[in-house]
This record gives sequence, C-alpha cells and structure tokens, in this order.
Amino acid sequence: VMLDSSFQGKVVTLEGIITTQCASNGCWFFLHDGSGQIFVDLATKGFSIPPKQGKKAKVTGVVSEWQSGVRIIAHGVEIG
Repeated sequence: VMLDSSFQGKVVTLEGIITTQCASNGCWFFLHDGSGQIFVDLATKGFSIPPKQGKKAKVTGVVSEWQSGVRIIAHGVEIG
C-alpha cells in the first residue's frame, strides 16, 4: 500500500486481502494489496466484521497518522 502522511485526511478506497484480524471482536485488520499492508481501524467508527482472514476486501475510509506510518479509519468494508 503506497500511502504516506501526504494522504492524511483524504478519503481513499483500497482493495486487498485481509492478512491479520483482531481475534476477539473483529474491530481492526491488516489489508495487503500486493505492494504492502496497512492497518484498518473499524472501532473508531463503531463497527466490526466477523472473522474474514484470507478474504478479499474493499475498504473506504480516511487516512490518519498511526504509530510510525498511516492507517485507514474505515467508513465501510465490502468482503468479496
């Protein structure tokens, strides 16, 4: 995922594979698109998804700073 802090505050849509997911309540996951992975935060907007590790997903959300990089604060997720 080729996003950096210059995208902060912008709405983006990304597609990839869910590689790792919060095991307890599905409130976050990592999305890998072939070029890298990014943290997707679902909890900030108050939703979660059931276990979908290994599944294709399309995520729309706002880019936000997170640790030493960026994350997506998801507004919506489609599992394909």
